[in-house]
Amino acid sequence: MDKDLVRRLVALVGHAPALWLFYGETLPRHLARANVVALGATAAAATAAGLARRGNGPARSAGRVWLIGHFAWGAYLASRLPRR
Repeated sequence: MDKDLVRRLVALVGHAPALWLFYGETLPRHLARANVVALGATAAAATAAGLARRGNGPARSAGRVWLIGHFAWGAYLASRLPRR
């Protein structure tokens, strides 16, 4: 398997911490800024989903929104990583 593909899959699932842990690399400046924005947007959306859901299931709603945000950011990050 192509090493760059594996690196991108690691970025898809584990984002910046996994890239640092497995490859010893930090995100480029423009992606680091976008990472902070994505983290904040995902946290805000998950919180809003949890608060908007009354009765049973606010944690499930928040979890679903977080999962969507997590993988949306992961896909973007993996596609924008510079080649090594």
